[in-house]
Amino acid sequence: MRFLVVNFLMMVLLSSTAFAFDHTHKEWTSVLKEYQTKKGLLKYKKLKADTDKSKESKDAKKTKIHVFNSYIDSVQAVSFKEYSSFSKNEKMAFLINSYNALTVKLILDNYPVKSIKKIGGWFTKPWSVEFFSLLDGKIKSLDPIEHEWIRPKFEDYRIHAAVNCASFSCPPLRNEAFVASRLDKQLDGQMVAWLKDQNRNQISLKSNTWTISKIFDWYEGDFKKWGGGVVNVISKYMKKPLDPEASKKIKIKYLNYNWDLNEAK
Repeated sequence: MRFLVVNFLMMVLLSSTAFAFDHTHKEWTSVLKEYQTKKGLLKYKKLKADTDKSKESKDAKKTKIHVFNSYIDSVQAVSFKEYSSFSKNEKMAFLINSYNALTVKLILDNYPVKSIKKIGGWFTKPWSVEFFSLLDGKIKSLDPIEHEWIRPKFEDYRIHAAVNCASFSCPPLRNEAFVASRLDKQLDGQMVAWLKDQNRNQISLKSNTWTISKIFDWYEGDFKKWGGGVVNVISKYMKKPLDPEASKKIKIKYLNYNWDLNEAK
């Protein structure tokens, strides 16, 4: 009898371990490595074809679910109770990766489409479209992930370099998943890459006028509350940060935002 009880407990333990969420997010990394170009653009057409193909097989038993679909299923399978047990960095990585992957899913669900802003209706923005169920249905659209679960709870301006809106002017998707063990380094890396990109930010030490992403305008409050202001945040990522007097002389202009799909042609 004791043997049967012990055996049962071991099976329960192994079962719970087997279905624990993979915090390496290796499936999402796999998708990015295969379907993203060196310039950070996505091969939506190929990804759409490959994911659709995995759904259409006549013999379901022989069909191997596509890695992208598998990852989407895995994040949606996480319960709120399980999420609550995650560490702070695990929660943040989970939400950022989920947002980015689900944004790609939104594009694929509506592909072909020229811009994410073409998705939705007269009274529904794409970020308000309900097309998934996260954390036991507490989140069903993209907007709450960013504006209710990430920004106010983590208070980190680097979030704006990490989440991707599937558009040319958005900071490019990182070519790997965010993971808890390296999250700070990855977020700093995103900021550096974003600020160095002349298509998204034009910052010169030779000029007192910086022409930067519209994101700094839209979320100016975040950069002020959590980083001391836009100029101060940008200065932190320079090889030689500006002194207080030099910072006061900086004038800011904003680039027009290109909402075209970040698609590899």
